[in-house]
Amino acid sequence: MGKREIWRAVPGWETYYDVSSLGQVRSKDRVVMKRSGTGPISASGYTGRLLKRFVTGKGYAAVKLSRQGVRPLTVYVHDLVLGAFIGPRPVGLETCHADGDPWNSGLA
Repeated sequence: MGKREIWRAVPGWETYYDVSSLGQVRSKDRVVMKRSGTGPISASGYTGRLLKRFVTGKGYAAVKLSRQGVRPLTVYVHDLVLGAFIGPRPVGLETCHADGDPWNSGLA
């Protein structure tokens, strides 16, 4: 039997993204207010979805997080899992991949 997947909000992005204990990242359903030029403001609804992970030059799984008014931010999935399930990574320390596989970002 496989591991049970648990989802938690991404610290600092709580209303936008969740991360799972298995290293998946998903966006949440949300409404974004937009203005077209000088026209009226309109609301657009977005349905949450799993984010596509990509491999960095160092072999780590990463995703891009974005929200209105903020440039997209590339983050390592293992750092999101650590922050949501354990706590903030202390300065100067690295996240450990228990199995040695940099692509595996879930909890051991």
